[in-house]
Amino acid sequence: MALPLPFTHSLPVPIIHGIASSIGEMVSCLMLTPAEVIKQNAQMVDRAQGGGKIMPVRQVLWKFKDRPWRLWSGYTALVGRNLPMTGLQFPLFEYLRTRILDWRRRKGVRGTGVREQLVERAGVTGVSAGLAGTVASLVTTPIDVVKTRVMLDAGGESMKGKEKKKGPLAVGREIFVKEGVRGLFKGGAIRAGWTAIAVSLYLSIYEGGRFFLENRRKDIECVERVKEDGDVVM
Repeated sequence: MALPLPFTHSLPVPIIHGIASSIGEMVSCLMLTPAEVIKQNAQMVDRAQGGGKIMPVRQVLWKFKDRPWRLWSGYTALVGRNLPMTGLQFPLFEYLRTRILDWRRRKGVRGTGVREQLVERAGVTGVSAGLAGTVASLVTTPIDVVKTRVMLDAGGESMKGKEKKKGPLAVGREIFVKEGVRGLFKGGAIRAGWTAIAVSLYLSIYEGGRFFLENRRKDIECVERVKEDGDVVM
């Protein structure tokens, strides 16, 4: 039974799902931004200059002790990267998976047994997710580059008051002027590669596990139904 909403609307279901997922993504980024800032600044710490026995994470946290709100530097850039990537990746994933499954049905290579169907669902899901992840990550690489620069700047010279903190648009403009389009796509191939592998493994294992558990539940329900029918007959 659906829960009644305190207001009426005529929005299509995909629009509602889009709004809900966007709000969830924005809240998630609010939690993830401090971790991203600490991680990326910790990766840039020179332990020889900051005291070899002090852990990089502690050095970074010490930088932010007077201005803890700077841990959320790059939130706008992170949201700006994740929302377009999610909005592009999953519709493309669903489209590719549907087309590949339709092609397999036309060719008559659809799996018939449980094991064959399991391999088909996991395999097709993995291929579709990998291709969709590659395209989405390449398209959003400039936003990711800007996000990384903003977060690194949060723990750099601007923390000491020597430079004014720059926003995502100013950072992106500076990269474009100094390094051109190629600078905005730095690391794009690496990012596309690891995104394709990670998303492919994640969704294929998820889909395969869900299919296996669904069939296991059906088998258990079938056995229980047979037992109940046998008890009724007796």
